[in-house]
Amino acid sequence: MSLLEIALEKVNGEAVSLKSMSPNALESFMSVMSSLKALAVYVADGKELSFSISEGSALCVLNAPDELMDSIYSEMETAVSGESDDKEITTYLRSIQDQVTRENFSYRFLYKKPNAPVINLHTTLRESRKITVKRRRKQYTYKLKIISGFLNQIGGNIPNYHFDYGGGKKITIGCSVKQAKKVKQFLYQDVYTLVMCKEWYDEEKKDEYTHKSILEEDLVNDFRRFIISYNKEEDLLKKLSLIYEFTDRMFTEGKGRQALHNLLLAFNDKHLHLSELKTVLLIAKSFTESAEIQESRNALKITYNDKREKLKTGN
Repeated sequence: MSLLEIALEKVNGEAVSLKSMSPNALESFMSVMSSLKALAVYVADGKELSFSISEGSALCVLNAPDELMDSIYSEMETAVSGESDDKEITTYLRSIQDQVTRENFSYRFLYKKPNAPVINLHTTLRESRKITVKRRRKQYTYKLKIISGFLNQIGGNIPNYHFDYGGGKKITIGCSVKQAKKVKQFLYQDVYTLVMCKEWYDEEKKDEYTHKSILEEDLVNDFRRFIISYNKEEDLLKKLSLIYEFTDRMFTEGKGRQALHNLLLAFNDKHLHLSELKTVLLIAKSFTESAEIQESRNALKITYNDKREKLKTGN
C-alpha cells in the first residue's frame, strides 16, 4: 500500500496537537483533509481508499493500493505542472496548496510508496505557481455531474432550486416548471441530483447547472463512476462504447430500467454531440412497454431531431 501523509506540525511556532487546536489551526487542517478526501474520491471513485487521523501533530493519512495511488499522484503532478484541464482536481489541489503554504503554518506533505524515495509534496506545492486549470481557447465546456445537498428552497419567478452549504457557499440549479414540480416532492431532504454543468475555464466565473434528474440512492455510485470515466474520455467513439457498457452492466445488475430512464433524461441536452443522443435513443428503442421510458425517449427524440435539423441548415 502507498500513502499520502499530511500533517500540520506548527502554527506561529507552536507545536500543534489534536488534543488542543486553535480555531485557525482546526479550520486549516479540516480544509486540507476535506480537499484531500474530495480529490482522492474524485480520481479513484472512493474504491479501496482508507483514511486515518492521528496524533503526531495533527496527522491525516490516505492509504490506497500502489496502482490507485499512482493515479492520484499523477493527476496531482499534472495539475502542479499547469497541464490539467480538470477543474475539480485543480480546485481541490489549490485548496490544499493555499493551506500548506500559509505564512506561520508549518505543514508536512509526503507521498510514500514501497521501495521508492519519499516525495516531498509540500516543497513541490510551495515552489510551484498557484494551481489553476489549463487555459484553452474555449471559454467553457459542458459536463454531466452529480451534486448532492439538502434541498431547502425551490425558486420563485424563475424555476430553479438551491443547495445551501453554509458559509456563503450556495449552488443554484436551473430547471423547467415541470421539473420543479417533480423536484418539490424532495423538499427538505438530502438528495443526489444529476445535472448538466456549464463549466467555465475562467475560475472567476461561476459554473452554471441545469437539472436532469434526481437519482435514486442505489444508482448514485454507479452513475458517479460512469460520469467520471465519461467526462475524462475525449474520443467520441470510446465515449459511446462507455454508454453501451454502462447500460449492459446496469441490466446485468437488475438496475437497467432505472439507469436507462436517467440516461434518457441526462442526455436530453442540445450541447451534447448528436451521436451521443442517438446512442441513448437506440438503446431505449425496444422498451415500448414502459410508459416512463417512452415519455423520456420521445422528449430526447425531439431534441435530437431539432439538433440534427439545425446542423443540416447551419443554424
